[in-house]
Amino acid sequence: MAQQENAQAVILQQPSDQQLVIKIEQDTDWISIGAIVLSLLAFVVTIYIVKKSTESQIQSNKDLIKSQNEIKKHELEFIYKSQEIDKFRNVIAEYFALLMKFNSVVSLEIGRMERGDLIESLINYLSQVAYYHMQIELFLDCESNSNHQTVKIQLKELMDSLLKIRIQLDDNKDQLNDRIAAFSNELDIVKASLIKLLNQNVKLQKGE
Repeated sequence: MAQQENAQAVILQQPSDQQLVIKIEQDTDWISIGAIVLSLLAFVVTIYIVKKSTESQIQSNKDLIKSQNEIKKHELEFIYKSQEIDKFRNVIAEYFALLMKFNSVVSLEIGRMERGDLIESLINYLSQVAYYHMQIELFLDCESNSNHQTVKIQLKELMDSLLKIRIQLDDNKDQLNDRIAAFSNELDIVKASLIKLLNQNVKLQKGE
C-alpha cells in the first residue's frame, strides 16, 4: 500500500496485448516546481540587475552633463576674464599715455602760455584724467581686495596733486615746481601699482 501511495501507474495498450507499465515518481513534480522557482528567481535577479544598470547609466549621464556644464562654465569665465583683462590693459595703456602728456600740456607751457590759457589747458587735462580714473575704478570693484583699495587711494592722491597744481597757478608760482615734482612722484607710484595689479590678474587667470 505504501508503494502505491508513492507512485502512479500509466498503462499503455500494446499490439501484442501486453501491458507496459511506466512509473512516474512524485519527486519529479518537486523537481519541476524547483526549476520554475529557479527560473522566477533568475528572472527577478535579471530585472533587478537591469534596473540597477539603468539607474547607474542615468546617474552617469547626469554626472556627465553636470561635468560638461562645469567645463562650459569655466570656459566662459576664462573668456570673460580674458576680455576684462584686455579691457583693463587697454585702459591702463591709454591712461599712461595721457599722464605722459602732462609735460607737454603743462610743464613745458608754463613759461610760454598766458595764465588763462594755461588754466584752461590744465582743467581740460584734469577732466581727461578724472575720466580714466572712473574707468579704472570700474575694475577695482572688490572691496576685500587690499590691492584694489590701495590703488584707489593712490589715484585719489594723484588727482589731488593735479588739483594742487591748478590751485598753485592762482597763488605763488614759486612753489609750482614743487607741486609738479610731487605729481611726478604720485604718477610713478600709480604706474607701478597698476602694472603690478595687471600682472597679478594675468597670473590668476593662468592659475599661477
